[in-house]
Amino acid sequence: MPYIAHAGVQLSEEYSAYKKNHWYHIKEVKGLNYHWRINDQCIYEVACELFENKQTALIAAKYIYVTVVYNLLKKDIRIKDAGCQFYEKSLFIPGVDGNIEDYPESSFFWTPNCIGGGIGPDVYQVPNSFEDYDELYSNSFFDLKVSVSRNGLLLDFDNYDKSPFIYSKMVQPLLNTIVQADSVWEIGLQMTLYCGLLEHMAEDKPKHPKVLSEIDLLVDHVVTSSLSDDDKNSLVSFLNSGKTISSKKKCKLLCQQYAQDRYGPYTTKQILDDAYSIRSAFSHGEDCGNRYSGPAPYIKLVVLDILAGYAKDHD
Repeated sequence: MPYIAHAGVQLSEEYSAYKKNHWYHIKEVKGLNYHWRINDQCIYEVACELFENKQTALIAAKYIYVTVVYNLLKKDIRIKDAGCQFYEKSLFIPGVDGNIEDYPESSFFWTPNCIGGGIGPDVYQVPNSFEDYDELYSNSFFDLKVSVSRNGLLLDFDNYDKSPFIYSKMVQPLLNTIVQADSVWEIGLQMTLYCGLLEHMAEDKPKHPKVLSEIDLLVDHVVTSSLSDDDKNSLVSFLNSGKTISSKKKCKLLCQQYAQDRYGPYTTKQILDDAYSIRSAFSHGEDCGNRYSGPAPYIKLVVLDILAGYAKDHD
């Protein structure tokens, strides 16, 4: 039986401009047809058909899934559930996983006798054609309701065959952080999540050797001083912390490596400075509710571009 590569993401809002449960054809790439739709549960689905090999279909499903989540976030389409908190590396690896005949079905693979999935990357077995998918699987997904509606936002992206990065154990929690940050309405908490994610991806870098040498001299002076042991330990710890560049400086270097120069009317530096300023204010208990206009809200686009480059370099 052939297989369909599928990715599903549940949206936070309904899009009444589009007919529910109606498949729209995106395009054909190398003989593979891509389709998209929104179903009754507000799950945005993209499917590619048909594959004769289920492992090949799973590889395609993972590429589609990452591209769907990435594009929805860049289009500022709010996501309710993308399944980012879940990861399973279930591709068969020759020489590691034994005989392929004995390799167990993972939670990515579904048949008419074992139905599931809906959100995240999945592979569905069908008897003959793409039309079999609706008859066998479409009524099995979660019964979740949403009430917010928005019209006229285009969802049929056309670059599913050009994934920004691959589905991986490293990428999933990073994507999940962006999805969670995007769902937060408190801008102070939102900037805390985004800045923290940038710091997670940024590398610790030591300062110039001459600076390190001077710090070591100061440490030696403190150690041999007449201060109490507690004061010595406190000062030594403070001095040693100065051997690496600051978190914000690390993030600036990360932006220089992967981000664009401008987003909307603002430079990347302006966006990062504003985001850190809001995070600092929020951490000190200040009201940040009047700071939704300005450079900081563009930080999501910066983070997405950085994630794309970072994920490729660390694959």
